[in-house]
Order: sequence, then C-alpha cells, then structure tokens
Amino acid sequence: MISTTAPKLKVLILGAGIAGPCLAYWLCRTRLNTSIKVIEKSPVPRANGQAIDIHGAAVEITKKMKLEEEIRARSTTEKGTMMLSSFGKPIATFPAGDNFYFGLRDFEGRFIRALLEALRKFENVEYVYGDFVKTVEQKEGGVDVTFNGGSEDTFDLVVGADGATSKIDGAYILAGEVSKIQSSHDIPKALQRYEEVFRPVYKKMGNLPWGFHQIAMPQTRWGMRVRDSIIWFVGKTKIHRLLSNDQGGLIMSYRCING
Repeated sequence: MISTTAPKLKVLILGAGIAGPCLAYWLCRTRLNTSIKVIEKSPVPRANGQAIDIHGAAVEITKKMKLEEEIRARSTTEKGTMMLSSFGKPIATFPAGDNFYFGLRDFEGRFIRALLEALRKFENVEYVYGDFVKTVEQKEGGVDVTFNGGSEDTFDLVVGADGATSKIDGAYILAGEVSKIQSSHDIPKALQRYEEVFRPVYKKMGNLPWGFHQIAMPQTRWGMRVRDSIIWFVGKTKIHRLLSNDQGGLIMSYRCING
C-alpha cells in the first residue's frame, strides 16, 4: 500500500553556486516535506564570475523556473565572435545570435542571484555562509555531519553540489528522482535511478562529432590550414544556420507542486 503522506526529508546541500540553489528550488517544488540547509564556504553570495552558457535541457528547465525572460533581459553584452587564422588575421565573423551556440548566456554571479531570488518564497530553505563541513559519517538512520563552526546535525540526504558541468540539468533530475520516495529509506534507490537517468543525458551532452578535436585543435600547419578553410567556408555560406539546435535537450517529466 502506497502512503499518501508526504515523506519528511532533511537535506544538506554543500555549495551555493548554481547547482545548490537549483536543487533546493526543485526539491521545494516536489510533494516532499523538505527541510533544506545550503552551506557555502564563502562568507557572502557570489557577486561575480565568468560568463556561463545555458543550453539544451537547461534552457527548458529555466523556463519551468520562470527565469528565462529575466536572463535574456540581462544577458551578456557580447557583440559576436571573430575567428582568427593561425597568422592572426580575421577569417570569419559571427554576430551575436548568429553562431554555433543555441541557448542563453549570463554571468555566473547574476544567475546565482536570480536563483536565490526564486527561492525567497520558500520558507523551508536555510542558507549558511562562511562555514563548511568538517566530517561526514553515514549511518543506518542518516548522515551525521560536523561543521567547521562546531555544530553537529543529522541529515537524510547530503549532496555535494559543486560539480563543474551540467549543474541545472543534474539538479533538476536529482530532485525529480528523490521526489518519488515514500520514506527516507528509499533514498539509495532514488540515487540509483538518478544515476541511470542522468548518465545518458550527460553522455549525450558530451558527445562531439568524429574528428572534432583534430580539426578544432590541429597539431600541424596543414591541419591549421584545413581548420581555417572550414571556418572561412562556414562564415561565408552561413551553413551553420541549417544545424539543429537540439543539444541533447532531454527533459524528464516529474510531478511538482507550487506552480
């Protein structure tokens, strides 16, 4: 018999960059009765950072979070891309919006602020800055955590949200798989499902055409001439506009609440 009572779930998320707040957001939108703590070693939220690309499935996820219009409104001031030959001479120019990239661009700090703003409506999320985890011990009934500040606590789930890639996609899928649990005892199965679901998505996103590395980063003068000729041809013919903008945008459907 399946329980209709929303399972209680106490979650610790390590890292308040992009992945951490995104995971907290989607956990809050599930049917779970969650209590979430996000801990960040930095004393304050990140205010800057490099430009980031949001593409494929991540674009659809930002739409679900109602962040797309805000991101487009404060997009980077990039004017375009100029490709230079191995001799430093321009061979092709792609204005902003007319290149091989399909998606959104924003600066990391601004995107993090947008995520934090989206989380303000949820009262079950606590942010702690200037602290970090010192020890972690997994036990039968949960995970015992000791913080550098001296406090201790026990959680049902501890997530290291400091990955280098696929932050938005991974956070969305992890929250979706965890949302299916009937009790905290089901967490191991949820993590296994996350691995099974996300691994193909991650692999597809990382797949590059055969010979891409050799053409893009040639090791010989002949190879550089071939690469420059291809770039010149694409820049002149604009053939890249015929390419599909499908970058592995596989979106799983999960039952969420609160909009």
